[in-house]
Amino acid sequence: MKRAEIIAPVALIALGGLLLLNNLDWNYDLGEFIGRWWPAFLIVIGAGHVARGIVEGTPIAGGLILTLVGIGFQIHHLRPELSVGDLFRTYWPLAIIAVGLSQLLMFGRGRWYGRAHGR
Repeated sequence: MKRAEIIAPVALIALGGLLLLNNLDWNYDLGEFIGRWWPAFLIVIGAGHVARGIVEGTPIAGGLILTLVGIGFQIHHLRPELSVGDLFRTYWPLAIIAVGLSQLLMFGRGRWYGRAHGR
């Protein structure tokens, strides 16, 4: 099983564990937990796309952008005084940097590299 294929089963196990703890009346509020930590799911998915892209030599820009969006929302949920709008207004150029990094990483693995070295 590839590393990227492990994410879905691990997510299901974690979700099932949380639901089981909720049914067993442990001292936590599942709704509050999910409401606070749902952006971490975006970060994990985005990071998985980035890792898979690096290993397989496919574009990673989408994964980087998803990770950045998840980080923005997670920061807002952990520090409510920081608005998501302010974060994105300030840090939106990171999305352009992510696309550029993706293209740069692909340059060494893509068709351009093969032509330059006679492959």
